[in-house]
Amino acid sequence: MAQTERYAGAACLGRAKQRLGGEGGPWRKAVILHPTEDGMVSLLRDRTMARVVLAILNDLARNWTLDDMAQVAIASRATLVRAFRKHAGTAPMTFLSDLRLATARKRLAGTSDPIATIAIEVG
Repeated sequence: MAQTERYAGAACLGRAKQRLGGEGGPWRKAVILHPTEDGMVSLLRDRTMARVVLAILNDLARNWTLDDMAQVAIASRATLVRAFRKHAGTAPMTFLSDLRLATARKRLAGTSDPIATIAIEVG
């Protein structure tokens, strides 16, 4: 990765972090809880994909469709699928399922929240 690309990616991540309230909220979920899982960092470096990932993390329980994700990304469904495959190595809906399972797994291991509550919160 070229130095300018690295700085551009860092700037994009910084802006996303700032927009989403600093250290808490979706930013924390994306970078702290899932730093290398499923190409998370790679996805967050791409502005279009960052919009989708952060929207998903903001509303993980939502009944997401490919059309919903494409609308958030301001891209076609085909472009969205190609970008997810490039950055995460998987399709968007598979990424969503994997993210939900990883989030639930971490919540189950790290909290005393009831399984039903966690299931509702992660979709």
